[in-house]
Amino acid sequence: MEILKRKDLDVSDDVLQKVMLDLKSELKENKKEIQKLNEMDYKYNQKLVYVDQLIEAIDLFQGKKVNKKQAKNVLMAYSGDPYVTIQICLSALQNCQQINLLIDDMCFAINKFIVELYKDILRDYKIVEAVSFSNYESRSEIIKISSMIDKMYCLGDKNLYNICKKISDLQIEYVPFNVIDIYCEDEEFYELSREIFRICFENGIEAEIYEDMPFDQIIKTINEYGEKYCSIILTKNKDYAERFKREIQSKYVFINENPFNTNMTIIPLIF
Repeated sequence: MEILKRKDLDVSDDVLQKVMLDLKSELKENKKEIQKLNEMDYKYNQKLVYVDQLIEAIDLFQGKKVNKKQAKNVLMAYSGDPYVTIQICLSALQNCQQINLLIDDMCFAINKFIVELYKDILRDYKIVEAVSFSNYESRSEIIKISSMIDKMYCLGDKNLYNICKKISDLQIEYVPFNVIDIYCEDEEFYELSREIFRICFENGIEAEIYEDMPFDQIIKTINEYGEKYCSIILTKNKDYAERFKREIQSKYVFINENPFNTNMTIIPLIF
């Protein structure tokens, strides 16, 4: 597992914006290469990555200023969504933090390619040892690098979070992200609930369908045991719909809606 040695990063507002422009340019110039890597990755996780959407992820940081915080060497574990990879890298750079990316096998080839492009660009601005990239085939190795890491975040990966809590002395924080609870209250929405679940599966998003559960119990279950990230109710009962919207504590709440019409892939503020 590749882990950086702790160091300060010298980043200015101007450099941050230039890195973004360079990364956008490199992604456009390498569109054909990314298409080839798509074919390789698709065999394993059936997810296609589009350059235009990668550029949209970069544009989220347009005009943002650098926050010069105390230098930290951060370990970030997540599924491996390339759009999220870009946001994590730029958010870490904006906050002058070193970031060690630890992904599952989602889009491994494309992620590795993006990170290498990014590292090459940073070298042009004399920024080195700002990002590393690994996949966690052997999760137990995390304990070996504890002394080099200031903090670990598990972004939407509750399973890894629970494992690492038991095997490592690292300061670990779980950040709910891209986890969807689906409450199908009416059997007429059965097929729709399965379709939402299928889309989640194909995009590496954790999802759970709740059926045959009383309404009051589902409110309690989601609020007490759910991830409080995104919750959906599929119902014709107007009273249930209003109560669900009012009482559920999740960041995103949908009533008989397609959650993928909303950009939920914007990562939470972490650093």
